[in-house]
Amino acid sequence: MRAFLAARGETFREDSSNADLSIPRNRLRHELLPVIDRVAPGGRDAIARAAALAADDEDFLARVAIETAHSVVLSTGGLRVDRLNALAPAVARRVVRDAIERAAPDAAGHLTALHVDAVRKLAAKGEAGHLDLSGVTVESDGRTVTFDASGSPEHLCTSAPAHPLTFEYSLPLPGRVDVPEANFVIVAERRDQSAAAGVETNGGRTTLEVTLDAAALTWPLAVRNRRPGDRIKPLGGLGRKKVQDLLVDGKVPRADRDRVAVVVDAGGRLVWVVGVTPADECRVRAASSGDRAEMVVLRAERR
Repeated sequence: MRAFLAARGETFREDSSNADLSIPRNRLRHELLPVIDRVAPGGRDAIARAAALAADDEDFLARVAIETAHSVVLSTGGLRVDRLNALAPAVARRVVRDAIERAAPDAAGHLTALHVDAVRKLAAKGEAGHLDLSGVTVESDGRTVTFDASGSPEHLCTSAPAHPLTFEYSLPLPGRVDVPEANFVIVAERRDQSAAAGVETNGGRTTLEVTLDAAALTWPLAVRNRRPGDRIKPLGGLGRKKVQDLLVDGKVPRADRDRVAVVVDAGGRLVWVVGVTPADECRVRAASSGDRAEMVVLRAERR
């Protein structure tokens, strides 16, 4: 575009927001694309081709879902369980999403893959069950799944809390661990010089980082989901708080709370609730003159 304008001798005005890295598209343009150009020349074109192929796949799968729906969707808007379960997952997800959006148009903007797969799992059980999704209530009698636009407009809450999402991974030092449930890669590194202590940085960006006092940690560390009764003393806090309360106070959607990653030490003590707070007792304190305290940097990178 710049070359075109220059060739025509045209002047132009630069939008100041183009340099604002808090805007995702600008971070992609200024930070990610230059890295792709350097590491994988031609990578931009490859991404564009992949996007075009994905768009073609989506068009095809959407058509298949529309053609298949007549044998799955009942006149009431519900779904036949046996025929839904027989569909390929990619087609079944589209049929379920369309059924939910038809029953509760206002819920369309709140639906996630988690909601859609919750309906599929309910149908796969082949037994009676109930779900409260974002803006729609789902009922199953084992033969049909029905939808009613009367659910909570905000969060997903299933009636089967006996099977919550659970995960746990060992975190080596130095090292990294992929945590797909939380959509993060958690990295642990050593550092032995002064740094911002125990404060999350880049909270609105793609990376979260805390610096902790290595001496306050008991090794090895692990990354897991929250558990009933989990408590932590937030950075600067006067006392310990339930993780559940911190997530509610932070307005973390109910559907996402079991996917929040926490880092614990060998004794099971929480040292960091990712995206929320590190533990106050693990913060780096001011060292004596000449001392260089060993620190641990924990970083969460979006997958």
